[in-house]
Amino acid sequence: ISYTVIYTILPIMWLRQHGFSLKKLFSSFQWKRDIWIIVAYWALDFFGPILAGATDFFGGISTSQYAKGIPWGIFINALGAGLPVVVMMHIIFIPRMAVLFKNKLTVILMGGLFYSVFSLFDQGVDYSSLSIGLISITYIIMTQTLVGMGKATFTVVTGNPFIHFITLHVISARVPFDTRMYIEIFRLK
Repeated sequence: ISYTVIYTILPIMWLRQHGFSLKKLFSSFQWKRDIWIIVAYWALDFFGPILAGATDFFGGISTSQYAKGIPWGIFINALGAGLPVVVMMHIIFIPRMAVLFKNKLTVILMGGLFYSVFSLFDQGVDYSSLSIGLISITYIIMTQTLVGMGKATFTVVTGNPFIHFITLHVISARVPFDTRMYIEIFRLK
């Protein structure tokens, strides 16, 4: 909850004080143009892991558990992971980088590096000594920068900060990967 307050609610309140309007933001998007990106990415990212056998999406879970687990997963991933990244990275950071750097690839790289910062305090990161801390930081930068660059590409190319959010956090990969986890966490029957 504190993550959502610090990285979503407070920045939106600050932006609103400086003239930001969600209504203006949403009205500026070209949804007809962007919908094909959302559908294509969703199909690849949702069905790809299932068809490749990278996730056990179908085995041993009842229809009732899916009906309860999928909405919980979407809600928690959207609120806890998706919205903070959309606000801090896609609405605040990337547009400012686009003003500073005219080269789109530079903006995408900066977005990827910024995204990796979100993982500096993830579970499993170890700062118990200088050498282990440096390894942790190096690992995060090496693994999360490319992921962030992928997310930044959607925003830089389309100007729509919600494409990555809709595809990844609402209707895509998090569903086949996380549904079982949320069923277990909330002991859904």
